[in-house]
Amino acid sequence: MHEELELYVVNVTNVLDCVDWNRSEIRTYSDGSWADFNKLVFDFSKIPVDTYMFKIKETATVEVFVTDLFKQVVEEYKFKGLNFNVVYDSEFTEEKEDEQQRIYDAALETIEQNKGQEYSYNDARKLVDQGKTMISGRWKMKLDDQGQFWLGELLKDLSYQWMMPTYTPPALLLESWHESDLLEQ
Repeated sequence: MHEELELYVVNVTNVLDCVDWNRSEIRTYSDGSWADFNKLVFDFSKIPVDTYMFKIKETATVEVFVTDLFKQVVEEYKFKGLNFNVVYDSEFTEEKEDEQQRIYDAALETIEQNKGQEYSYNDARKLVDQGKTMISGRWKMKLDDQGQFWLGELLKDLSYQWMMPTYTPPALLLESWHESDLLEQ
C-alpha cells in the first residue's frame, strides 16, 4: 500500500523445464552436483509461444526470464526502468555456435602462429609499462591513454572484454607472452 500510488508486485510462478542440457555449460561442485550455468541455452520447443515470463527450477529463487513477447509489450507501452540482457538468442543455432567456435579457434591459432620473441609475465608487464601491447593466447594486456593497466580476454565474437584487475590472476604468471602486432580491438 502507498498513500499516493497504486502499486503491484509480480510473483512469477511459471517454472519451466526448458534448459537444453546438451548445449548449456554447467559448473559443478567437487561432488559433481550442479552449481551454476557458465552458459545457459534454452530449448525453445519447451517454452509455450504465449509465455511472457518464466523461471527455471535451477535458479527459481534468484532469476526471472522474459521472452521477446514481454519485451515487445514493455516497448509498446514505453515502460521505463527495465534493462534487458540477452541470455540466449533462439536464432543462434548450434551450427552458428559451431561456426563461431571454429572462427574463434582459428583466431587463437593465428595469434600463436604470429609470435615473436616470448617473454615471462614479469618481463611482458614491464614492456606494457613502456607502451607495448602484449598477448598470450586469449589474453591481452596494455595501457590506456591515461597510463592505466588493462587486461583483456578474447571473447567468442572476437572482441575483447577489458577489465582493470586488482590482482594478477596466477594462471597468467605461467603464460608466455609476446608483443601484439595484430590490430587493436
